Amino acid sequence: FSNSNHAFTIHNINDNNNNLKYQAQHRPRRSPDFLKLQAVKERTLILDGGFYSSILSYVDTVTTKCVPGIGTFTYVIGMYDGDKVLAMKVVAPDDTTKDTLSSSNNGEKANGSMEDDIVQLSDGTSVLQESICKIPKGVNEESALNTALLSLPVYCSAVNMNSNNNGKTTNGEAAASGGIAGDEDAKFPRRIVVMGGGDYAVFQARALDCIGSDVTLVTTQQNLNLKNCGAKVTLPEMVDQKSGDEVVPFAQALGTFDALIDTICDERNTGDRDDDDQPFRNKDLTMVPVVRTQESRVVEQLKSAHQCNNYISTYTRSQRMIRDLGPLFGQGKQRNYERDVQSIISKSSKLPIHAITPRNLMLYTTILEKLIQNKVTCNGRMLKGSTAVRGWNLQDFVEYTTWPREAEGANIRYGLPVLEDFSWNEVEIEEEKVEEDEQQKQRKERVMLPSTANNPFVLDIFGLEDLNTLIVGEKRNAVLFLSAPYCRMCKRIYPQYTRMARLGKEVHDDGVTFAKADTIGVKGTTLSKAMGVNAVPAFIMFREGEKYGTTLSVSRLPSKKLEKAVEYLSSGQEWDAKVFREL
Repeated sequence: FSNSNHAFTIHNINDNNNNLKYQAQHRPRRSPDFLKLQAVKERTLILDGGFYSSILSYVDTVTTKCVPGIGTFTYVIGMYDGDKVLAMKVVAPDDTTKDTLSSSNNGEKANGSMEDDIVQLSDGTSVLQESICKIPKGVNEESALNTALLSLPVYCSAVNMNSNNNGKTTNGEAAASGGIAGDEDAKFPRRIVVMGGGDYAVFQARALDCIGSDVTLVTTQQNLNLKNCGAKVTLPEMVDQKSGDEVVPFAQALGTFDALIDTICDERNTGDRDDDDQPFRNKDLTMVPVVRTQESRVVEQLKSAHQCNNYISTYTRSQRMIRDLGPLFGQGKQRNYERDVQSIISKSSKLPIHAITPRNLMLYTTILEKLIQNKVTCNGRMLKGSTAVRGWNLQDFVEYTTWPREAEGANIRYGLPVLEDFSWNEVEIEEEKVEEDEQQKQRKERVMLPSTANNPFVLDIFGLEDLNTLIVGEKRNAVLFLSAPYCRMCKRIYPQYTRMARLGKEVHDDGVTFAKADTIGVKGTTLSKAMGVNAVPAFIMFREGEKYGTTLSVSRLPSKKLEKAVEYLSSGQEWDAKVFREL
């Protein structure tokens, strides 16, 4: 460069510096409030799948009709009275929201002014006053925001579902009902089980331990160590505390517990329908009512045998997609779903979305304050962006696929309760009164023979009435194959089952009846529910008309388990669950 050019460059730099100094001297002074808060950080969590369905009993919602299986939960970070705070954003402060807010405040302000319920942050954002939680110094904002959104399972496990007011406990009632009061000295003596060993499960265990729960984390991970946490970590099988040496399923070993948080599956079978994957695909954005499904046998057994009235699943649609298709083929579908569901939130002005509010907001805020103050927070990377969907991770997928199954259960994870003792007197048959077609009338009036014309080796069973008449009433030794027309695996193994039945007649001299029943329709659904079967194919044994052993989940024939079960059945041996578990 020439000297003139070099001097010219220096001259420009000096001019720029002078301009910056001038601007700094003459820049208008801003108020302290403006300097403290320049923008509110906001994040909306999209709830879906079993996670969304699980929490419906514990929250209030703004609308009664919405996109099926989708809800939103929004928190913001801003300034209030000079403090940095977390608070729940008021999404749509209309008349419907006001009614919801009144009901979520324990009825105390149902007839009062909404001015006491809704306040504004420094920038004018409307929030619920009862939700305000101060953020102490040293707590990362991203972690605090994610903690506020992802602590819903902790709150749900704290709610006493046996209370007459459906979880809306007041300060005085909370401690007596097993909840947590609104003061700093509140105790939390509840016994909670968390299933899974991933980051989200570990956070739930730490959070529950922080608020004083007796926590047991059940995982297949051998060396999981929760440092600085009082939660106990165990495998799905535990040493029985009564006998001191026998290894039994964890539910049996623990006895009774108040709540179970399941992070890797949904035993209530909600949010698992293929037609529920992308419900907003319809162009006219039709509103449909939210459907709450019935509880499964596993959840019923948790209640009856273990007094566990709170089963909370955090299972998302993304997790189910990966479970069904695998990580290799499922990631594309999962990414498309995540993109589409985030897009639908932007259209929420045209299509109602469930905006949820914890029914006992004071309880939720008390829990959140304790977590934030003790710096028990969620990973800041678990949720990102202004609109977030809880996705999936490989660790949870591997744990679900490798979790041992009950050899006798219908794809039930080992450790959960199964229905072992079946009594016909306890089964309530609630069949809908529908007009029977000609085929059903023929079934009812036909001569009851040990075989049908279509298959002379396998007896067709149509509902509980047939089962009670043909097998239970006649005190048969029988194998019942539960199937469904849509089940490809059932169709694939049916020819082998017929061959097994044909050979069985020769070997056992007609001493064992091989039967088959479908689990669809009113009768089929009633039958499967009575037998405690949630998945097909499944095989159930009967000895002299009474349920024998436990249900076998077999996906391939010939099967050593099923052959051994028939051998036990015909020989009169006592059922040995350990033998079948080792096969």
